[in-house]
Amino acid sequence: MAHGAFLRSETGDETLATQVMSDWRQAALDAGTAALLEFSERATHDATKMTTADIERLRAAGFTDEGILDAVSIMGFFQFANFHADVLGLDVNPEYATMRKVEGMGKA
Repeated sequence: MAHGAFLRSETGDETLATQVMSDWRQAALDAGTAALLEFSERATHDATKMTTADIERLRAAGFTDEGILDAVSIMGFFQFANFHADVLGLDVNPEYATMRKVEGMGKA
């Protein structure tokens, strides 16, 4: 729920957020975003199976090494945060879970 709220807030696109949350493969995404989500999904399921070919696919999609490092760091942070929330039984702040894009805030 919180990640969906964040996506709605950042994109201002309710339909896209819903599609990504339901099945990102069916969402209207650009090739780079789809490549990053595929990479993220593979890494999340079993990071030990990642290879240089996975990194090369991101480079081919236009990602720099710095961008790839940023993406992996963000993935690690969210895994860390979700682990804590799951273990401690924390709920999403209800206001955050239902928030929508605020005009003038975040990316358009």
